[in-house]
Amino acid sequence: MAFSYKTPGVYLEEIVKLPPSVASVETAIPCFFGVTQKAVEIKAGDLIGVAKKINSLADYEFYYGFADVVKAEVLVKLNLPAEAKLASAYHNNMYYAVKHYFDNGGGPCYIHSIGDFDRTNVDVNTYKNELLKLDLVDEVTLIVVPDLSGLTNKDQYYDVYNAALQKVSALQDKFVIIDVNRELTANKVSATKSKTEFRNTISNNGDAIKYGAAYFPHVETTYSYDYATADIKMTFAADVIAANTSANLLNNINYKAARELFNVNGVIAALNAEYFKNISTEAYTSKISDISSRINAIVPYFSSSAAQTLLTNTKTLNDQIKVQSDAAVVANQPKFNYADTAAKEKETLLLQLQAKVTGAFGALDAAIKTDLKTNKGVDDGDYTKLNNTFLSKIVSFFNSVFEAKLKEAFLGIPLLLPPSPAIAGVYAAVDRSRGVWKAPANVSLNAVVKPEVPLSDLDQEDFNVDAENGKSINCIRQFVGRGNLVWGARTLAGNNNEWRYVNVRRFFNMVEESCQNASRQFVFEPNDANTWIRVKGMIDNYLTNLWRAGALQGAKPEHAFYTAVGLNQTMTQDDILNGLLIVEIGLAVVRPAEFIILRFSHKLAVS
Repeated sequence: MAFSYKTPGVYLEEIVKLPPSVASVETAIPCFFGVTQKAVEIKAGDLIGVAKKINSLADYEFYYGFADVVKAEVLVKLNLPAEAKLASAYHNNMYYAVKHYFDNGGGPCYIHSIGDFDRTNVDVNTYKNELLKLDLVDEVTLIVVPDLSGLTNKDQYYDVYNAALQKVSALQDKFVIIDVNRELTANKVSATKSKTEFRNTISNNGDAIKYGAAYFPHVETTYSYDYATADIKMTFAADVIAANTSANLLNNINYKAARELFNVNGVIAALNAEYFKNISTEAYTSKISDISSRINAIVPYFSSSAAQTLLTNTKTLNDQIKVQSDAAVVANQPKFNYADTAAKEKETLLLQLQAKVTGAFGALDAAIKTDLKTNKGVDDGDYTKLNNTFLSKIVSFFNSVFEAKLKEAFLGIPLLLPPSPAIAGVYAAVDRSRGVWKAPANVSLNAVVKPEVPLSDLDQEDFNVDAENGKSINCIRQFVGRGNLVWGARTLAGNNNEWRYVNVRRFFNMVEESCQNASRQFVFEPNDANTWIRVKGMIDNYLTNLWRAGALQGAKPEHAFYTAVGLNQTMTQDDILNGLLIVEIGLAVVRPAEFIILRFSHKLAVS
């Protein structure tokens, strides 16, 4: 810049010789869309419908909660692992998906909660509407939707992915990781049906499919479902009952319901408050005695501490009832009268309670009565002793079996996850260790037992290459001695020579956005040779560093890339008059050695 000097003196001028630099943008920052247990931040409040950045699973737990607990029935077998059957085929997997992402090398990511576990008003349109907000967070580069199996209408499954592909193709700086839906045949996942349904339903838009890659199949992880004992029903097989009669007494027990029914203090309070006031002692002595003995006998199994308190502080439940009845007589309250409608209703309610107790634990009640008959004339001490011997055996059996077998049973249920969370973690790990230009394939997956569907080389042929539409599907495969590997690196544009590979598409995304961000400083600068040289120098320097890092092919920088800008090169005089500064960049990106061919032949001896 020319200065007008008016005062004598010495002046300093700094002349810019170096071009400005280009800073590479992040390449593997995924955004997870799905339902969460909660979505609350102390300062910001409700996070539903908002993308928030987290750095660890602990962050997720703080803002979004934990996994959804499952309900199940557990069948206990003798000398065999217990079996658990989940009450529902679908279970929210957002928490497990984020965990799988971090376990496979994932770093910072965004969570976009679209609702909570009850899934109220969460449907295909909810997903599609929330995906429209992708442009609000520029840092996001990967789109992961791991919870689409929760959609009630499976036909809408790919509608969400098509909406995502359409959105990212408009933004041109993001990439969608797609999970191929599990299509069943005879209750088993069919690889052929899953592949066919995917290709028939996913988008055919050539400009969109180059921004996505599909993976198959789902994977069995090393995780176990979270559960609450209150929601578990335990059943004992015949061989267990034969080996331990206590099992038969406890069969088909719902833990939560049983504890609620035989809460000692609650039952006594309910009897006193609702049934024993205004009712003659004589009319109900037999029924009350029968019910109280049942409750006293059963309670130690469910709550031994409550039972001991009852036995210590109250001689018998009948004594407590008698006190209540005597008080009613003193107060001149009416005696029981079958003509009294209210009294008749009370009797009906009492009989219902008795039936409920008898129905729930008929076998246990019968066993207790039999034992009592052999110990006629027992006093309080003997009764306590009886509880400590007969019932304590049932208690110890149930407690030991329940927790151990429950854990064993849930370990036997494979926790299936879609591959996209782990693949996003692989993208992040490979970008960090090797660079975005390295194909994210031939990488082992952590916390994976095996793919849900085993695939051979012959099976994968049709997945990897689609002659009609090029909709390639990358496979997760298990190899003996090598583990579970990502065995494919193609985009959905599998027949496109330019955008066939995931690493090529994502590398261009990085370079394009990085150069775009760096070039904004030249907006409204003079459209002349000085500006052109600065822009060219800036981009050349950036691409040279990428070539040195191994991202571009060629023995020399000029073999690896070119940058052209200037009059009669990329612009006409009319372009300049219209304010257009056009830069053309060519890149020779490294491509993966997808097929390695070793050719052997016999060599004839020459000497």
